[in-house]
Amino acid sequence: MSNFTDFNVLAAEKDVALKYVSTPSVLVDADSVIIPGSKNTLADLSFLRERGFVPLLDNHLQGRRELIGICGGYQMLGRWIIDSDCVEEGGTGCGLGYLNTETALAKKKYIAQIEAYPTNFFPDGQGLVRGYQIHMGITRRVNERPCFRVRRHSLPSEDDHQSTAMHKEEFDGAIRHDSLVWGTYIHGVFDEPGFRRVWLNRARERKGLLPLDSHTSKSVTARLQGEIDRWADHLSKNLDLSCLLQ
Repeated sequence: MSNFTDFNVLAAEKDVALKYVSTPSVLVDADSVIIPGSKNTLADLSFLRERGFVPLLDNHLQGRRELIGICGGYQMLGRWIIDSDCVEEGGTGCGLGYLNTETALAKKKYIAQIEAYPTNFFPDGQGLVRGYQIHMGITRRVNERPCFRVRRHSLPSEDDHQSTAMHKEEFDGAIRHDSLVWGTYIHGVFDEPGFRRVWLNRARERKGLLPLDSHTSKSVTARLQGEIDRWADHLSKNLDLSCLLQ
């Protein structure tokens, strides 16, 4: 698993019980399952099959519950992963088939900072999403809607010291017709409190629970940001950064 920070904000929400799962049986009572990013998509996909996760995921979806893939997890949700350039182990792997997508792995790594909006797959939300993309490969949607409309992203310049802002409109991710299966290349997709709360309230609605106010998630974000700020202040007071920079 890569990018554990994608889930820090979920762990801090009072109406979320977050579990990192290595045993399929733990998924039996899950409301939402997220397949996270991976450094080795094809091998980790084989691992999920070998450990018996696929039947549990099938049952999960048959129960009208949600399945999400982030980055490598998004690639796994599709029908095919093609590695003709031997980025990982070479060859073509059969994906989980929950999304009608195909991924071609590539040696060039794509890196960008992202601002995006959901493409109307949440009934009452056009909440801004901020995050970053860092992946190797291109995923093609086949008769699937995109998840997000990317309004702005910044790419590192050739000297790696500055970013170049790009303002052309692009699309990210894919979502199934019933909105219960979706995937995205955006890491940090849950970090913005507005989008996170709309998503969590949608899960609450499926369970017959009343929605929580957006301030519930805003306070979580403010608290976590405050912890980062306090740590940054502590470092700036106690470290001679000039020595490190030299």
